[in-house]
Amino acid sequence: MTRFFSQRFESGTVTATTSRDTAVEGLRGCAALAVLYGHLTASMATVDPIYVPGKIWGHMEAAVMAVLLFFILSGYVIGLTNRQPATQNSIGDYLRRRAVRLLPIYVVAVTFGWLVSRTASWRALIGNLLLLQNNVPDSPFHIPLLSCNGNLWSLHYEVIYYLGFILVLLWRPPISATLGLVASVGMLGVVVPGFSLWVAWLACGAVFWLAGLAIAWRLPQGSDNQTGPWPSVLLLSLVFWKLQILHFVLQRLGFGIVWLPGVTFDFFDSLPVLFWLFLIVTRRQVPWLRWVEIGCWFYVAAYVAWRFRHGMLPWRGEIVPNAGLAVLALALRGWTPSLAFWRVLSPLGTISYALYALASPVQYFVRGLLPSLAGTAWSYSLRVVIDVLLSFALAWFFECWLQPRLKKLFQPRILVVPT
Repeated sequence: MTRFFSQRFESGTVTATTSRDTAVEGLRGCAALAVLYGHLTASMATVDPIYVPGKIWGHMEAAVMAVLLFFILSGYVIGLTNRQPATQNSIGDYLRRRAVRLLPIYVVAVTFGWLVSRTASWRALIGNLLLLQNNVPDSPFHIPLLSCNGNLWSLHYEVIYYLGFILVLLWRPPISATLGLVASVGMLGVVVPGFSLWVAWLACGAVFWLAGLAIAWRLPQGSDNQTGPWPSVLLLSLVFWKLQILHFVLQRLGFGIVWLPGVTFDFFDSLPVLFWLFLIVTRRQVPWLRWVEIGCWFYVAAYVAWRFRHGMLPWRGEIVPNAGLAVLALALRGWTPSLAFWRVLSPLGTISYALYALASPVQYFVRGLLPSLAGTAWSYSLRVVIDVLLSFALAWFFECWLQPRLKKLFQPRILVVPT
């Protein structure tokens, strides 16, 4: 581990393929489903105008943690597909590919969300189209998120990381120094009164993005390792999210964190378990993975034991499902099934971006249909079915039909000179 963090962000030292990894695509698809599930089961009237689902559905919700996984995935994919030296041509090609991948679907998602919102201003529309949206009060742009497409908060982060990656290509900074500096900036938003939350939260998200980039550039991949304890780690990651350990500790120390859509410092304790899960799915071979496993389990066990010892269990309504998830994760530690499960989910990964960007305005659009049909579990269930079908249909159209044509249209023209 020490050698890994002492290395620089140099590409080309680790053999890795840039071809499509179906297991990674499956992980991306699972993350998109987690976000969709979180919005459809939220304990508020966002699906049905009147009916609200029971809180029991929220025990499996992990939408924000799925977005953190998206950041790791983003850094990882950018690392795999951009290993060439930084030149004017390579940077221009990188920006072109990012624009073609991001902007067409994004423009549709912003416009759709703005139309459904109805009360959103023209300034909000233009600001969101320019990827300036952020609800943090000290954002220099003061562009609010669209109320009917709050999912797009993460795209503001992504575009800044895409631009920041150019500096990584040019300077090749050491991994340890880069992650340490960025994490320190994220911590300043908690411990230093008046420090810019916009800067601090961007730095917190960058830690996850850079972790994905480091995996792509620094860790070797083992083609023969096709199994792993991913069911246990997946459940344990959900336990991490539900316990919110670092958030609780910071509150006890007097550092209150009010969450707006964004990446806050108290999410940092989710990084090791997500890192562990990602290493398994991407088949990365590291000798210190065992220490990551021990650290994750010790972290949860120590926290639960400490709260039990001091009688601090006001979360009794959630102790049963959380404890059940932890016990099940522990029981499955020795089970190392095939990664084929993630490859089965790979079709979801191919439409994940459009699904993530369009599902929320679809949900609010369907919510406004048939206002007289509302207020029951049946009306809620019907709207969920319509939401899912319409979201998947639109995602397939934009990702599988439109996107390939746009890539072909905007790919560089190669002039062949006859000899």
